[in-house]
Amino acid sequence: MDFNKKFVNGFLLIFLIIFITFGSIYLFSSDLSSKDKQTNELRIFNWEDYFGETTIQDFEQEYGVKVYLDTFQDEDLAVEVLKQNASKYDLFIVSDDLIDNLIDIDLIQKINIKKIPNLKYVDSFCLERSYNKVNIYAVPYIRGTTGIVLNSKYFPKDGWNYGLLWDEKNTGKIGLLNNPLELISMASNYLGYGLVPEDSFEMNNVLRYLYLQKKIALGYFDLLTLEEMMLNETLIAAQVYEETGLRLESEYDNFEYILPEEGVPLWIDNFVIPSGAKNYLNSMKFIDYVLRPEVSADISNYLMAVSCNKEAEKLIEDDFLLDVYNRDVSQYELFSEYTSSVSLEKLKEDVLKNIIEG
Repeated sequence: MDFNKKFVNGFLLIFLIIFITFGSIYLFSSDLSSKDKQTNELRIFNWEDYFGETTIQDFEQEYGVKVYLDTFQDEDLAVEVLKQNASKYDLFIVSDDLIDNLIDIDLIQKINIKKIPNLKYVDSFCLERSYNKVNIYAVPYIRGTTGIVLNSKYFPKDGWNYGLLWDEKNTGKIGLLNNPLELISMASNYLGYGLVPEDSFEMNNVLRYLYLQKKIALGYFDLLTLEEMMLNETLIAAQVYEETGLRLESEYDNFEYILPEEGVPLWIDNFVIPSGAKNYLNSMKFIDYVLRPEVSADISNYLMAVSCNKEAEKLIEDDFLLDVYNRDVSQYELFSEYTSSVSLEKLKEDVLKNIIEG
């Protein structure tokens, strides 16, 4: 009887050890593999018309992954969508100035660079930003500037600067981006303060000049609307992002994309993975696919935009676009190089409510 009792106790002990050991391994491995679960879906949130013509279809065909693409025209509103549901999308394209905040509020997660071998093709200027110093949170995609596209039929060849956006002769014919920070930067550069105003005196002047400009401008619009209004000549000049300005300039003789001598913002759009992404592995597959030099070059040619892929430039055949690649942008600054302040955030709110929406 004593022997049987010892035998049963010993058996139970062995069973308990096995259960705890394998149970722990299962729980640990299931936690590790939660990011690596294979599915046949990928949900992307991107600016409208911001891939190549066949980028998504080619990826789907090669990897057997069904891609669902939602698009936006307002980046700040897109971030609000993610805040409401961080698991809605697996991949998000966002500009450099928003990334630190997305990290701080845990809205995006670290990227496993071992899964992205083509990261080696990314230009170091685009990749080595403050938010990527310790861990990689953002993979660079496209870089560009924010300038002015104008219809040269209505302007003399000289004097192409920010002043034309405050010239009363152009009243009702000027269109501006519905982005507070871009408006602030435009006025700040025009007034000689640099990319962003840094004290209350400069901020008050920037706001005052934006009120003056409001009387001249037709309104504040998304990028596609600005492009349409330039084409039908509702507008004769507009504040736009680089790819739109370059595309208009390359396709039409009467359009010019200019970078005012007072200075312009430089920006980098990046791939980030939301913290609640359900298809983490597929997100990295897509990033790595886009970073193939031939894919990046195809996107660059289609968008008329400068890729952050340094090898893509070697595959660009359009002389006009090559000139843009070779343009010196070292004098321009990124918003992400500036630490935001309570005063600047308040100014952005004022511009949004009283200038853009007011």
